[in-house]
Amino acid sequence: LPDVIDEPSVFDYAPQHQSACGFRFNGPGKDRSRFGPQFWADDAIVTGESRGKLWRTSVAKTAAGYVAVNRQFAAIGMLPVDVAISPQGDLVVCCHSGPPDWGAGPRAPGRVFKISFTAPEAPQPVAIWPESETRTVVAFDRPVDAAVWRDAARFTRIDAGRAVGPADRLETLRPGYAVVTLQGKQPRTSLPVERLDVGQDSTTLAIDTPPRRQAVTYSLALPGGIDLSHDLSGVAAEWRGANHATWTGWLPHPDPIAARHFLRSSPTHEPLWNRLGEPGTLTIRFRFDPWQMLIPATQDGTNLGWQPEPEQVTLAIATDGVVRATADGPGVGNVEQRGDGEVRIVITPTKAGEWVDLGVEVATPATRVDVSFHTDRDSRPRAIPVRRLLVPFSEPSSPVVTARVIPEIAGADVAAGKALFAGKAACATCHQLDGQGAKVGPPLDNQRHRDYASLWRDIVAPNATLNPDAIAYRVLLGDGTSVTGVRLAETSEEITLAEPGGATRVVRKADIDELSPLSVSLMPMGIEKLLSPSEVRDLMAYLLAEKP
Repeated sequence: LPDVIDEPSVFDYAPQHQSACGFRFNGPGKDRSRFGPQFWADDAIVTGESRGKLWRTSVAKTAAGYVAVNRQFAAIGMLPVDVAISPQGDLVVCCHSGPPDWGAGPRAPGRVFKISFTAPEAPQPVAIWPESETRTVVAFDRPVDAAVWRDAARFTRIDAGRAVGPADRLETLRPGYAVVTLQGKQPRTSLPVERLDVGQDSTTLAIDTPPRRQAVTYSLALPGGIDLSHDLSGVAAEWRGANHATWTGWLPHPDPIAARHFLRSSPTHEPLWNRLGEPGTLTIRFRFDPWQMLIPATQDGTNLGWQPEPEQVTLAIATDGVVRATADGPGVGNVEQRGDGEVRIVITPTKAGEWVDLGVEVATPATRVDVSFHTDRDSRPRAIPVRRLLVPFSEPSSPVVTARVIPEIAGADVAAGKALFAGKAACATCHQLDGQGAKVGPPLDNQRHRDYASLWRDIVAPNATLNPDAIAYRVLLGDGTSVTGVRLAETSEEITLAEPGGATRVVRKADIDELSPLSVSLMPMGIEKLLSPSEVRDLMAYLLAEKP
């Protein structure tokens, strides 16, 4: 739409179809403690409903806006829809029963779980990062026992891929969408672990592997049930001061406010924060992904039939000291020194994967290093998400997009399926597709993104999952009659219901004795008995076929 800015999310939960749902900020608050270690305080605890995930999202407020990093810390075999934190600091998780996406409806039994932090004395992983092409570092909030990790390399596994996540072996919920199937077809490789050592201060693990440069996710399964993951986001940092004093390492973001927030409780980084107040030079090197900063991404394998004009991106770096910058790569235009305290770099990317190599030097002491961007679509400065900042040795990774093949509908007649939709199958009695049919159940235009198995399950077992937007209600009236339908609208005085067939009924609340949701769908069972195998194939082809 013209003149509309789609505000980028502070964090993108990926791979697609995680369904971030309920959340709570992790206190401490009035009359309750926080959940987990001290450095988890004030993070957002987020539920990923459709795939059974719990995340800890840490949010930092910079001068240009919010920046976030995310860590998964649990996998659940049900649909977690919300969380709360008890007065004692336990995490209470509410789960819906049934399969993705919607579960088994409002009358189905759910579960409430309580998760307690029972070993506060145990070393907790604070951060994980790519120190070099061949080394990954895990930092803990306190010293670890070197004897425990002596033979750990033999029992450590690293998987890599675009759709890889920590503890994927525990994932039991897979939503029935074509894009989720595509994720499963992405290459997934194992990275051999050559060596694992405890650092000199006993608060880090250094894991050596063959070189890895692809900007994908790397999941680590460590002994003792510790599952972590990292990608190649971040920046390489080096501080040099007087008397040959140095600090070299990795930061999650070039803005020290964000970096220090995300690395709180990391002993490895404490020396740097102190040295930023001393005379010296902080050098930051990273690769920047400027593609579609304010243009919403579409899922892999889709084509909107329209390509927006490339954005002109301006990267701004400002400090209260002296800053210099260099930029090299496709689309790099002007590098403007706006006084000693600010540099602006103009970039016009033309396609995905055109990353820019950036180098920034900041004279210290410096109390701030503000990093922001704006585009020719909108001049307001915004913070740069961590996923767009990549370590210097990283290389772009493209998805493996394969043509969608649905063998169950091979040779089907889509036109015949359209006729069945409106006629013999009677789908149009309650559903709309391509503007045809009644608005009782949910519209079916999005079914083209489903996989065959889950869509067929919804047809032959309509009570397996109940879309919350199409829950049927039974209304008992004072005169002894009843009305059954899906609630379309409601005012303080009336409720509008859509009855099977598409007719609407307006009911005065004053006439209602009882209103209760049904535990089953209005959709009748047994459609597979009405249609021949060839008719089933034609109908499914109409529901699943890409729109011309």
